[in-house]
Amino acid sequence: MKEIFRYDDHTRLQFIELPNQDGLKMRGLLHIPEAASETNRVPAALVLHGFMGHRIGTAFSNAHLSKAIADAGIANLRLDFIGSGESDGNYEDMSILTELDEAKLQLDYLKSLPFVDPDRIAVFGHSQGGLVAGLLGGERPDEIRCIALSSPGFDIGEDWKKGILNGLDPEKLKRDGWIDIKGYKVGYRYYKDALDTPTYEIASRYHGPVQIVHGTADKIVPIEYGRRLKEVYGEKCTMIEVEGADHDYSSVAFADARIRHTVDFLKEHLLGNLLMVGKRSPKPSMGVRLPLPLLIELRSNTSHTGVGCSFFIREYLWWFNMPFKFLYRMPVRRTWKTGQDRQSGL
Repeated sequence: MKEIFRYDDHTRLQFIELPNQDGLKMRGLLHIPEAASETNRVPAALVLHGFMGHRIGTAFSNAHLSKAIADAGIANLRLDFIGSGESDGNYEDMSILTELDEAKLQLDYLKSLPFVDPDRIAVFGHSQGGLVAGLLGGERPDEIRCIALSSPGFDIGEDWKKGILNGLDPEKLKRDGWIDIKGYKVGYRYYKDALDTPTYEIASRYHGPVQIVHGTADKIVPIEYGRRLKEVYGEKCTMIEVEGADHDYSSVAFADARIRHTVDFLKEHLLGNLLMVGKRSPKPSMGVRLPLPLLIELRSNTSHTGVGCSFFIREYLWWFNMPFKFLYRMPVRRTWKTGQDRQSGL
């Protein structure tokens, strides 16, 4: 075991080296909530980065997300895939199927930890990491409680067919062995696996709750791809469209919105609550009855930068529902609006 060191008042960190089937090591961090122990097992999540990405994420997005997840009481593992970041291996040997195999190893490792509840494990993935998360759910459906996706790139095979090769002859790619994409060597196996893998069919085998967060201005993975995936998942899937957000959620407001929606979803399905353990929160049409002054006070006290406030407020309202049920009937949005929400158009 590597040394565990303190990150802040809520979290401890551990540097992890996890070998793949060939002995190459994935490297990254394990975030451990302060309350986690062998006698107090906590839920956990995988955080999977995207194509040409790494565990830190653009503008530290994955690092910020991992901290927010751990602050919510959920352990999480954030590793570089083989060939990326500080892990061993060459990028040109990477494909969606090699990353799927590595994600399976990460899942097995997370389940083996003595302070993790193996029955409460989630997977988060952004872009190609979202594709890998969906494939992992389809292949290991009984081991994953829920899946949170951010701009998932499920049409990767179609993208290659439509022009990512920039007119390059696939036979030449096969002969040369790799193509230069923005300074990255992307190998022929990546191309072949992208075309041959039935991504939607595999993803459809997952039967648990799914959330898709997708920016409406995403030009790398157009939002139509997310909408198509939602149709594949059906009623078990919720989709949140972030108005104006690009692929990397390139503003503080967009980034905060993605973190908040993701953490709320994970808390909802991994932590549950006293009234509805393991179930979704009530639909907006159900509403909540409580006195108007109390509602105003709670809404005005919601921090515009706080992550995950909406979940606790929602459950707090449910506790106060019964004493005031004859006074007011107020609709409850799935996510509370804040100053950041209004700025980003949510």
